[in-house]
Amino acid sequence: MPNDKPDDLKKQEPKIEASPTQSQTLRVQASSTEPIGEGTLIAGQYKVLSSLGAGGMSQVYRCQDLSLNRTVAIKLLQEKGHADSQALIRFQREGKAIALLQHENIVKVHSLQWQGNQMPFLVMEVVDGMSLSDLVAKNGPLPAKRVVKLLDQVCDALTHAHTHGVIHHAYHRKVQNT
Repeated sequence: MPNDKPDDLKKQEPKIEASPTQSQTLRVQASSTEPIGEGTLIAGQYKVLSSLGAGGMSQVYRCQDLSLNRTVAIKLLQEKGHADSQALIRFQREGKAIALLQHENIVKVHSLQWQGNQMPFLVMEVVDGMSLSDLVAKNGPLPAKRVVKLLDQVCDALTHAHTHGVIHHAYHRKVQNT
């Protein structure tokens, strides 16, 4: 399969390998997959204010960055996924790929960090607002003009990502399976 990435991305593309320290970390038994409670400190620097949501591999929290006095979003790889080396590599790759993208409709990643020798996490900007599913549940079907405006923003962000060789795995699977 040919590599269709632009030359500037080929030069910047991070090489992701599991180091011995990460391999040792992968063997750590998870004590819980429960959400982290309000007030919990992550890596001694980020105080959890609330949960923003969870997906298949990760949980996202609104946190106060105590050193910079700003609100950030912390995306933690769930402990159950942390035991899987492929999930860890995908999580790192996601953070590094998104960090390369600078676009108004793509969340900014500030850093990829580790909590001790256990949980990797992404420090990201907080995007305030309502999810699309909550918006529809609250207001019912959206007017066509609003849908077109939202889809235009999504397509613009996807075009930017694809131009830089970044394709979200969920879209990649759907295209391959159709």
